[in-house]
Parts: sequence; C-alpha cells; structure tokens
Amino acid sequence: MAGILKPVQSKQAIITISELTDVVFTSMKGGKIAREKIKFNDGQTGIERQFVGFSSFENILVSKPFEPNKDGVIISWCKTQSNSPTAFNLAIQPVKNDLAGSVLEGASQILYSNCSLGDYSWPEWDRSSSSLAMITLEIIFNELPSYG
Repeated sequence: MAGILKPVQSKQAIITISELTDVVFTSMKGGKIAREKIKFNDGQTGIERQFVGFSSFENILVSKPFEPNKDGVIISWCKTQSNSPTAFNLAIQPVKNDLAGSVLEGASQILYSNCSLGDYSWPEWDRSSSSLAMITLEIIFNELPSYG
C-alpha cells in the first residue's frame, strides 16, 4: 500500500539566516539549479543525443515586512556584510500551521551553506499605498543545498 502524501503549502515555512538569529523572513523566490544540456549528433545511428554539462545557480531573494523597532539588526548586518563579508547559511524549515500556531513539520530542513549577500533593498515608501513595506535580500549560493 502506498504512503499517504502530506505536501506542505508554500506559505508554511520558516526562512532564516544563521547570523540573524531573531529574524524570520516571510518570502523566498529563486534558487533554481539549471543544468546545461549539450546536444550532439551520433554519426553512427543518426540520433540526436544529449548529455548534461555544468550546473548554474539562480540567486535567492528573501524578504519580510519591515518592522522599524526590530529590523535595525538587518540593516547593521547588511552594512557589515558590505564592508567585510562572511559566509552564512540560509535555512528553510517546513512548518504546519494549526490553531496552536506554527509547529515544526518533522526535523528536516533545506539548508544552503556558505552563502554570500548580494544586493539588498530597503522598503519603498508611499503614503497613498496600503502595501506592506518590505526588506529584500539577495542570497548567492554556489553549492547544492542539503536536506535533512
């Protein structure tokens, strides 16, 4: 008998950066790992074949609503990373949301190791808008993520 599927909704994750211990990001985009496909013609059979070449990594964008009383630590960290960069880890921990709040969904997480900070942007301000002011960080990774 096949197991029961228990997929996680995309909104059910805790996204954290190892050096920002009290900060949880609410959105993550990117992270695609593209593999180069090289085509060649097999002269003996007349069949076009493919093999896989190098991998390339799409940078990740993480963001969160700006909280003026809490997010000074992010601004300070970005300034430090700009002046003297150090590697950090990005973790995505699946959670299950229920009436009691967010509960970790198993012990597994997706971990991007040895990351670097790319671009970052502060909130855009518009007094006529009801949109949330967001902080966005670009995360550069050069290794396959681990899961476990």
